[in-house]
Amino acid sequence: MKIPKSVTPLQTTNPDFLHDPYKFFEKRRQELGGEDIGLVNNMQYSIVGFDMGTKMLRNNNFGREDMANNPMFKQMVLANPFMQVTSEWMLMRNPPDHGRLRKLVNKAFTPKTVRDLEPKIESLVEELVSGIKKNQEFDLVDTLAYRLPVNVISEMLGIPKEDQYLFRDWSKKFVLSLDNREPTPAELIE
Repeated sequence: MKIPKSVTPLQTTNPDFLHDPYKFFEKRRQELGGEDIGLVNNMQYSIVGFDMGTKMLRNNNFGREDMANNPMFKQMVLANPFMQVTSEWMLMRNPPDHGRLRKLVNKAFTPKTVRDLEPKIESLVEELVSGIKKNQEFDLVDTLAYRLPVNVISEMLGIPKEDQYLFRDWSKKFVLSLDNREPTPAELIE
């Protein structure tokens, strides 16, 4: 692979990026001038092509744990307790640890288990969309795409229905913590 062109970091904390990231991605594609990959700094690549993304994800030379050998990354992790915890997550692990952990998780998602969940999932979908009137506009992400997976996971974990709103709130706040920015006061209150 040839040395990628240097590119500027995406400003993921910029409110304009958070509102509509796609125009920033298009600008990145233009900045790369037909290339699929750019070098942001000595730890990050910017990938805009599906094929290149697939190659990188399957290439063990670009694993997450390899960043741990980077002195700048080590310093960031040591200074941030949250990063210390997340660096141990399955998604952040390389083979063989990732495969070992994934095998444990996969037991909850066998074809039979998923098939057995179908009636419950259909019931949850019906419940979520039941208040929508014919031809009424609604936010699909807020009404269904965000709530459904959280509700299904709540059910799988055995969280009582009356407490599932807490799980949704905690999940939302947790996901906000993964953003590379401070949540707004409004986001913390929601």
